[in-house]
Amino acid sequence: MKSLRLYSIVARITLSLALAAAAHAQGSLTPPGPPGPTMKSLQEIYDQTTAKGEQRIPITALPYTVIRPGAYYVTPNLLTATAAGGITVAASDVVIDLNGNTLDGGTSSGAGITGTAAFKRITVRSGQLTNWKAGAVDLSLCASVHFADLVVSGFTFGAGITTGLSGDVQSSAVRCRIDLSGGDSNYGIQLGDRATISDCIVSNTKGVGIIAGHWSIVEKCVITDCSGAHGSAGLFTGDDAVVSHCVVKESYASGTGIHTGKRCRVIATEVTATALQGMNVDAASQITGCTISGGTSAGIFAGDRCLLRDTQITGGAIGASIANHCQVSGCLFSGNAGNGLSAGLNVIVTGSTAETNTGCGFVTGTGARFTGCVATGNTLYGFQPGGNSAVVECSASANNTGIYCASNSQILRNLCTGNNTAVPVVGCGIKTTGTANMIADNHCTGNQVGVSVGGSANFVIRNSSNDNLNAEILVTGGSNKAGPTQTPATATNPAANLQ
Repeated sequence: MKSLRLYSIVARITLSLALAAAAHAQGSLTPPGPPGPTMKSLQEIYDQTTAKGEQRIPITALPYTVIRPGAYYVTPNLLTATAAGGITVAASDVVIDLNGNTLDGGTSSGAGITGTAAFKRITVRSGQLTNWKAGAVDLSLCASVHFADLVVSGFTFGAGITTGLSGDVQSSAVRCRIDLSGGDSNYGIQLGDRATISDCIVSNTKGVGIIAGHWSIVEKCVITDCSGAHGSAGLFTGDDAVVSHCVVKESYASGTGIHTGKRCRVIATEVTATALQGMNVDAASQITGCTISGGTSAGIFAGDRCLLRDTQITGGAIGASIANHCQVSGCLFSGNAGNGLSAGLNVIVTGSTAETNTGCGFVTGTGARFTGCVATGNTLYGFQPGGNSAVVECSASANNTGIYCASNSQILRNLCTGNNTAVPVVGCGIKTTGTANMIADNHCTGNQVGVSVGGSANFVIRNSSNDNLNAEILVTGGSNKAGPTQTPATATNPAANLQ
């Protein structure tokens, strides 16, 4: 036992001496210099790989042809040195990231980026294209093309950016800015069917600012001064499209601010036009919550079965010219050089106002119905519906004549005040020279004539009229039927007209 204990003590002493000797033999702990880089920078990793870790391919000179699928990036700014185009896409499933750089066409007569055939799933993003004579990005043969964060400027004869137009294209443009000042371009953005165009700004084209195909969405875009010999609209869409929260200023003399196809919806959009029309929508379309000002022909042209709701139309030659079977609610037609609203057959107008228009406030064809509307300060008639119409619970004031009805109509429970008191021509609160009208339960005051009825077979009952300048209730024509004229204090006949 003693020998084992002695052996253990000797082993521990030997190990301690060895460790001490090793410590005294170690070199200096001070590093010879700062550590050098041993890994790639984050930018280098980003430039060379995609989010999925795939290798990215650099484009370092123009012209360049993409011949296989993949992710490509531009570095640095590139200026073409030839008359050819910039980048040619000859494959599907391609991403071209301009990486914040610029493709400059210089004196090239080509396009910045082109596609040679019907390729699909192409993305172009994040950079500038300038001075491309044949268009900045011409992928008109391609489908499912996506543009994002592009700036296009400079002199161009083609398009800002364009894709294929028909079929199941499904392209998009997001946060793109197109300014083609000084050029002769046909359009700014042109995408095909089922497109989405969002948060884009287009200005100074010589044609259409934005073209979107059928079933497309255009939202939160600004289009200004897209005018010239090559186009007729700031924004043009196919059928079944939605335009939402856009601003359009169109100045081409023969142009239109927004022109849509059938069954489209235009929502919360502002149009200012010194052009021919502010907005032109085809049949069965809806305009909701919009503001339209100007238009040398009309603020709005709308086809059959359209809906106008909560929209203001001011300062046009005509406020709105709409076709047959349309509905108008909560709209304002103000300060137009002609009629506030001109409509076709069988329209329904509720809760709307026509004021200070140089023509009439409301003019319609036959079969119209007005409910809860106001016509005030119009130079001619406040309401002028065609035959077989109804004007119910409306107000007409300070017009030449408040309500003028044709034949077979109902004029019921309206208020007509102060019509034509400032001019020598005799104006009336309510007037007809037609036949078979029912004029009942209206109140007319302060007009030249309260109620003036000519024609034949009209019924005039239970109206009240007072303080009119020339006559209270004037009924001529032997076959017209009018309740007796009595005072409120002495009235005994339930059909009596009161004055």
